[in-house]
Amino acid sequence: MKLVGLLTVRNEQWVLGLTVRAALSAMDELIVVDHASDDATPEILAQVAAEHPGRVHLLREEDSSWREAAIRQRLLDEARGRGATHVCALDADEVIAGTLLPGLRDELAALAPGEGLRVPWIDLWRNLDEFRDDSSPFSRSRGILGFRDHPGVGYRPSDQGIDIHVRKPKGLLGQRCFPASREEGGVLHLAYVHGSRIWTRTVWYKMIELLRFRDHRTPEQLNEMYHSSYLDETDLRTSPVPPAWWAPYAALRNQVDLSAASWFEQECRRLWNEHGARAFQGLDLWGVVGKV
Repeated sequence: MKLVGLLTVRNEQWVLGLTVRAALSAMDELIVVDHASDDATPEILAQVAAEHPGRVHLLREEDSSWREAAIRQRLLDEARGRGATHVCALDADEVIAGTLLPGLRDELAALAPGEGLRVPWIDLWRNLDEFRDDSSPFSRSRGILGFRDHPGVGYRPSDQGIDIHVRKPKGLLGQRCFPASREEGGVLHLAYVHGSRIWTRTVWYKMIELLRFRDHRTPEQLNEMYHSSYLDETDLRTSPVPPAWWAPYAALRNQVDLSAASWFEQECRRLWNEHGARAFQGLDLWGVVGKV
């Protein structure tokens, strides 16, 4: 088995020193697309690549438009070209809980061709040591971490042509769940520990979806979808992160900088200035840019 990790990054200096090194603790090799970063991301990636000769392969995408399906497929094609039999896809704000590491490779090796491994997605909430643990969708989600490769599996836009939010690969022939319960760990999602980043990222998503897929959802539908999917804290309850989830990465936690500025705010302002207020009529932009 050759397990290759796929990672997309853009202006992730706030967390990348942790997450890229954590990914390498599970993967044989890691392929990274640097999507038009203009912060210290390229330098961090180069440093980690030097620490792990031959295991980190860096690609660059200069087009700043977020064509997620194409970027993820580019990563998959590169992994196939490097002989991957199994693939794990991560984002730059995600870490595999330490409790999953001992059994992860065996679980992946047991997959049939085209089968995916489904694991809990655990949202850390407002800090690195608490996670969302209530009755909300945040506390019940599972996603595809990896799969055994098969020619029919890939990343493509939806039938409506939507090419964002395509994290789950198309063409999977089945799925297995690991571990049995969420309490045993999963993928730790760090997006919600950086308050200004998740706030401005959500507005950015709303803006680009309205601009590019105007016939798919109305502004009112986007307002509801992004509030409930990203920021709803109704009946919020959190629990302490078990120390074992962080144990393999304890020395890397200081690589997380929660004071770092969010590039999404600048990008939201650029979209506002380029397209004008009328383009976003009806969209709640939460004060990130001018009111419509």
